[in-house]
Amino acid sequence: MFGDGEQEVGQFKPPYESFEVPDPTVAQVLVEHNTSHVYTTPGEYSLTLLVSTAFENLTQQVPVSVRAALPAVAVAVGSQVLVAGQPVAFFPRPLPSPGGVLYTWDFGDGSPAVTQPQPEVNHTFALRGMYHVRLEVNNTVSHVVAAISVRVFEELRGLTVSVSSAVEQGVPVVVSAALDSGDNVTWTFDMGDGTVLMGPEATVEHVYRRAQNCTVTVGASSPAGHLARSLPMHVFVLEVLWIDPVACIASQLHARLTAHVTGDPAHYVFDWTFGDGSPNVSIQGDPTVTHSFMNSGTFPLALVLSSRVNRAHYFSSVCVEPVLGNVTLQPERQFVRLGDEVRLVAHAWPPFPYRYTWDFGTEDAAARVGGPEATFTYQLAGSYL
Repeated sequence: MFGDGEQEVGQFKPPYESFEVPDPTVAQVLVEHNTSHVYTTPGEYSLTLLVSTAFENLTQQVPVSVRAALPAVAVAVGSQVLVAGQPVAFFPRPLPSPGGVLYTWDFGDGSPAVTQPQPEVNHTFALRGMYHVRLEVNNTVSHVVAAISVRVFEELRGLTVSVSSAVEQGVPVVVSAALDSGDNVTWTFDMGDGTVLMGPEATVEHVYRRAQNCTVTVGASSPAGHLARSLPMHVFVLEVLWIDPVACIASQLHARLTAHVTGDPAHYVFDWTFGDGSPNVSIQGDPTVTHSFMNSGTFPLALVLSSRVNRAHYFSSVCVEPVLGNVTLQPERQFVRLGDEVRLVAHAWPPFPYRYTWDFGTEDAAARVGGPEATFTYQLAGSYL
């Protein structure tokens, strides 16, 4: 009985024509019987041999493992993208019939070969690169070999972006990006003004054509993933905002004038005209200038601010007053009748059209700004300072 539902029966009886006449001195002879059988289905079977005579029955069982010839296989990969440091599954396709099959995997990265009865195996590649993965399948009666070349990518990590937070309109701005790890990267630079730049380079240059506040977004993409980072961007027009000091200055040597401008003054040229007949002064990268006004008066002040591509003009005036020597105050009359208007006159030296602030010594009257003469009517009797 062959264990698959089939059996064969054979009978031996004397005279044994196929054998020589046995030696009368020998108590037994060897009787052999051969048969053949074809198993149609692979599997594990128990072959049972039953031998019987008129005197006894003998039974012998032998396990038989029936295995099919292995088909041609290919190596299949459980993921479309392989990333260094991340496990990936490999398996044969199609799967051979089970039973007595051993799978030997060589991943081509220097790691030891893996032999196991399971068809699927997980492996982690430590480094990026191209690898030749080889599979050998063996079931004793046959063996097949399959191979595949795979590319392993680096995981995208550590995206940094370098760009100035403020840039002048019309001036090229450079945006640079970097990754701690990653390969086969495509960079995308969304400049926030409708311009999107793409390519393999991690640095781009762009010119903003109008003043605005926008957001620059840099993206890094590869088969292993995507990273992005956004930074604010202020695009300004080159401009002189104001010049200090705003009030009058005293006639003196080395008066300091400071221009307040948009952007970084270190990148500009300041061309000053003081309006007092002195020559122009050009300064690179410093918004402060010193000048000696030798005379008092109001002088037209002009500043030309220049960058690499733009120029701004600013016109103002500077009030230069002489250093005040002394001031005397003389009332028209020392004694005034209550309700009458009193006239006060101030004399300053050296002469100059100064601005005068008058405080008449009363609690309810506000200070008054005017010229060297003022009039006031006191509502209460008393002495005033």
